[in-house]
Amino acid sequence: MLRKVVTGILIFSMLLSMVGCQNKDDNGSKNAVSDDKKTDTASGGKEDTNKTPAEINWWDKYDEPVKITTAMKDSPIPVFPEGDTMTSNVWTRAYKEKFNIDVVTDWITEDTQYDTKLNLAITSGDLPDTFVVSLTQLKQLIAANMVMDLTEVYEAYGSDSLKKHMNADADTFNTAKVDGKLYAIPRMHFGNIEQIDQLWLRKDWMEANNLKAPKTIKEMEDICLTFIDQYGGSGLSIEQNLYGLQVLAPSWHATPGVWTEDADGNIVYGSVQPAMKDALATWADWYKKGIINQDFAATDWAGMMAKVVSGEVGVMPWFQWWGYSPGPDVVTNFGPEAIFEPHFLPSADGEKVIQPVNFANTEYVVVNKKCKNPEAVLKLLNFYTYINREAQGKETKEYLAEFIDGSRHVAAGTFVVRDVLGDYHQVDAIRKVLDTGDESMLTSSAARKYEVIKDFIDNKTPASVGDYMQQGHEKSAYGIGKQVLDNGDFFLSKLWGDSPDELLRYGTTLDDLLLEGFTKIIMGAEPIDYFDELVKQWKSAGGEQVTKAMNEMYN
Repeated sequence: MLRKVVTGILIFSMLLSMVGCQNKDDNGSKNAVSDDKKTDTASGGKEDTNKTPAEINWWDKYDEPVKITTAMKDSPIPVFPEGDTMTSNVWTRAYKEKFNIDVVTDWITEDTQYDTKLNLAITSGDLPDTFVVSLTQLKQLIAANMVMDLTEVYEAYGSDSLKKHMNADADTFNTAKVDGKLYAIPRMHFGNIEQIDQLWLRKDWMEANNLKAPKTIKEMEDICLTFIDQYGGSGLSIEQNLYGLQVLAPSWHATPGVWTEDADGNIVYGSVQPAMKDALATWADWYKKGIINQDFAATDWAGMMAKVVSGEVGVMPWFQWWGYSPGPDVVTNFGPEAIFEPHFLPSADGEKVIQPVNFANTEYVVVNKKCKNPEAVLKLLNFYTYINREAQGKETKEYLAEFIDGSRHVAAGTFVVRDVLGDYHQVDAIRKVLDTGDESMLTSSAARKYEVIKDFIDNKTPASVGDYMQQGHEKSAYGIGKQVLDNGDFFLSKLWGDSPDELLRYGTTLDDLLLEGFTKIIMGAEPIDYFDELVKQWKSAGGEQVTKAMNEMYN
């Protein structure tokens, strides 16, 4: 399954704000919450348990300090002012100043080591108050009765904004429930819009050769051959895992790596369906013609990108984040006119191209069953959604920049929850602002993105091309993605949440088997009919068992 990775937002410095938020005072200062949000709070570091949900205000500040312990992954992404770190920064200061909550990090580790360390902590029972887990770990913790049922505290303390995030993808939200009880808060994702892929074509080469956006695979092939003739290199730069070709596979109605449904309603694996054979036949032909780089089987990710940024390639079937990588290097090397513009995936047969959308939530926030103040965790999750989605117009730009610029939103650590519809709505809003200059319709995070987009438009700063190509360009990746979603030209993977044990046991081995076979077919080491033999091997190596387990779980 392909993973779509989206880079974060941008930079920050320090927090100077009063607890609770007020309207403008006589000096024109502005703070976080209006007067109607300031209420009396419970004493003793605890919320008033006699309050009804209607009487609870999540902005209430504890009279006495409340300590919440956590664990987190370290991140090289945020740009901190001097003295700040992942465990002590503008977010942790805000937690203290606004809620009287002291967030203490029990341990922090590299991303690759987090699961190992957390699994050891689960085994020993030495867990912090709140932390982030995978779905598999969530299941283990629920079975061991180690995490809290959050049903009531979520209903009482979850803000309207947080609940909107959850309700926007109810199917994902429900994966955190067992027997109707809520045991975690999914951190969610950036929405289905980030999973829609495009065909990226180098703009200056297209214009120099009077070429139009291809609607068919044949037209795309002609563009590749024209670029090879005019500029050398290969039409496509493909690496050994075939990511680029898998992006293009829906053009033949193939869905490698995706569990889908056949005409009889059975759940089947896209990589072994007949449409995949059609795609492979074309790719093998492209290899013979030099459209696929001849060394792809030995080309890693870095090697593929090197071909793009050195000017050897002008066509990339790729993800919506092309502007983040390799975009800046392309602009640096060849100028802003050399950007690759996104286009709809072309069709191999004139029929609609339907793209798959995979289950995207990978992390859940849980609360230790021993935690004394579970509502404090909800308050901090609420605060994150407030800063990123609601605070625009209520806070100064300088205040919000402290939390958001330099990707410092990541420094919220455990308390990050994403808005699944944020980018979907944001792309149209940013286009309107570019036309009108009226920023009032933007959320706080969108306003920061708009500033980066303007930077590329006005200054052609290479580092700003990512946001520009994703949302600011007239042919933006998200603009195309939104049209695909609005037209219903997508389907959801049948693997939605939990994986059967058989898939966990055999999945990687089976995919390696197919990758090796696909590579042989593309390079001509095996004929196209070898695909049928490959499917038989896949079934006998565990594919049949996995398919049966998928149908039993999801069908």
